Amino acid sequence: MYPLTSHSAFRTCFVLGMFLATGILGAVPNEPLSDPTAPPPEWFRVKAGEGITVQESKWAVQSVLVSPRRKIAIINNKMVKPGESIEGQEVVDIRLEGVVLKGAEGERIVSLPGVAIKQ
Repeated sequence: MYPLTSHSAFRTCFVLGMFLATGILGAVPNEPLSDPTAPPPEWFRVKAGEGITVQESKWAVQSVLVSPRRKIAIINNKMVKPGESIEGQEVVDIRLEGVVLKGAEGERIVSLPGVAIKQ
């Protein structure tokens, strides 16, 4: 056995302290981690009787980016900007709540999932 010097004693205590701290502080209950960037859950709740109609759509808006300099949306896995077309529909505007498309049937707003638009 080697004699303990002050340096090796410190190192031994430090390593043992780290193991103890990891065991104590690392014991976290099995709870799912929340996404700090996710919108609050109340944004996705729709109350009955608010006059909201839900229609099935072939359009899926996955994401929107709205800033003073640019507007971009991902619709059906394709990136589009205002003025561009997607499957015969013109992208008229991109808003925080969804995308305005214009086609032969007229204009429609395709909202992001979980965003309810009052009619």
